[in-house]
Amino acid sequence: MGSVLYLTGFGAFPGVDRNLTGEVAEHFNSRKFGKLTVVSDVLPVSYQRSALQVEEGIRSHKPRIIVQMGLVALDSVLRLETWAVNEMTGRLPDCDGFQPYELPINQQNEFKSIYQTTMNVGAILEEYRRSGFPGRISCNAGRYVCNSVYYRTLSKLDKSKSKTPAIFLHLPMVGLRPFGDQRYEPWDLERLILASEAMLDSIVKVHG
Repeated sequence: MGSVLYLTGFGAFPGVDRNLTGEVAEHFNSRKFGKLTVVSDVLPVSYQRSALQVEEGIRSHKPRIIVQMGLVALDSVLRLETWAVNEMTGRLPDCDGFQPYELPINQQNEFKSIYQTTMNVGAILEEYRRSGFPGRISCNAGRYVCNSVYYRTLSKLDKSKSKTPAIFLHLPMVGLRPFGDQRYEPWDLERLILASEAMLDSIVKVHG
């Protein structure tokens, strides 16, 4: 297995001019976690082009671990996504103007079938919470590009019988307080970076 942690975030998309997941991913480029070195990639918010870019990244870097990040608007803590579903439905169009509604990502697979991460998300979350940052496990990565790129990644790894584990991490929007609780500081870029650092460290401790 390789010595690379392949980390992806996203660029801007309709309605969000600044996507901090791309900035967080770039912050960790070349950073070491355990024996793994981060290689970062900022993906376009495009159903098609994001998947092609990830495929090329996996082919080029042969990573030991894959971590993908995107924004979540309906939660206030970091979320470990356990699975992705074979469906595209966009409340907004992607950067290419494509706005699907209840379409399969892969027409060769059964509509709404799922792929599940092989990572031990329970152990990761337990380790992460020791940092003091809040998080949770989720089984709903949405139906937008986040879910699509995760589904295509897990599908590709499964069909190639790869032992490389992959996980999708949703980050909350800045300005929100975790759980709406006044005891927590609101999220800003600095706190997202610190929480993401703790999460990456936890993932490598469990799976590195």
